[in-house]
Amino acid sequence: NLTNECRELGLKPDYFIAWSGALIGDSSGNILWVNPFSEEEKMEMNDLRKKIVPIYYKNLVLQYMCSSEEINYLPKSTYHEIYGDKVYISKSTNAKTSAIVRLLQHIKWKGDVVAFGDRHYDMEFLKYFDGTFIQYPITNKLQIKQKEIVEENG
Repeated sequence: NLTNECRELGLKPDYFIAWSGALIGDSSGNILWVNPFSEEEKMEMNDLRKKIVPIYYKNLVLQYMCSSEEINYLPKSTYHEIYGDKVYISKSTNAKTSAIVRLLQHIKWKGDVVAFGDRHYDMEFLKYFDGTFIQYPITNKLQIKQKEIVEENG
């Protein structure tokens, strides 16, 4: 859970990006942007005839999930991340990097960006923003110092 991880690290983000970039919200819980699967895309996913489970936010399908054993073909309009034996399937337009850029444009941000990530799927935006890759538990002295700097500066 993103909220719990931020709390555990002592971070209080102004904004968050969830479901591989399909949803952007603020710290008050307001949803700024959501990019669900369209009806046509949902039909394409249903045609795979695999055990694919939709993941909903309200009544919108933001991702699909299936077992890593059950997927052997994904439409070109999708992107996937594998965690354990589960595959999370998203729209290819929902990349985390493009979601961050969209958020920065929305809030008209002109300053620096501090980016943290904890999975290899985060490497694209970490490279783009010269971010920090965090491995748990945090034992690296540099990462502990970076965490302290973030906490001091809000």
